[in-house]
Amino acid sequence: MGKALYRWTHETLVRAVSTWAEHVSEILRQRGIVQNIVCRWQNRSLALGFVTWQQRVVEGIRQRQIVTNIVRRWQNRSLAIGFEGWKSAVLRQQALKNKAKSVLFRWTHGALVNSYNSWLHHVQRNKKARKIMSTGLTRWKNQTITKALDSWIENVRQLKRFRRLKNKVCLRALRTCACVHACIHACTNACM
Repeated sequence: MGKALYRWTHETLVRAVSTWAEHVSEILRQRGIVQNIVCRWQNRSLALGFVTWQQRVVEGIRQRQIVTNIVRRWQNRSLAIGFEGWKSAVLRQQALKNKAKSVLFRWTHGALVNSYNSWLHHVQRNKKARKIMSTGLTRWKNQTITKALDSWIENVRQLKRFRRLKNKVCLRALRTCACVHACIHACTNACM
């Protein structure tokens, strides 16, 4: 009977320790879950800030490339204007030579001159049309540049607004996390 009583008390003690160990294990598991949730809340705001920052950096790089292309086009345009001046001087000299040849040629060939004159008229008309198109295209490019700069300024304003909002959200999250941490600590102490 002594052995039976010893086994029974020993089994009761073992069950009590096992139950206590399971209870402590459950509390630790729950504490880990709550800590993971708190960490995710904290990291979520940081991750969101990082993703937004990364998007802004990519957008900034893209806008810098656009501005660089615009500046390059302006520089190329200046070179093109100089080249066009040289080209037009050469063309004027050639035109004078051609006129002299043309007068001489008219005296010697009549029908061929009429064909040449109609071709020349067609070329001159196409040259005027190209000049009109070039002027219109230049105006359109200037409007595009203005729109790109306005968009860039608006993006900078939005970035400033986002930073202020992010700082407010982070402060609130930190205050909330501090309250949650205090509650968890209080619950843990009450359970033990």
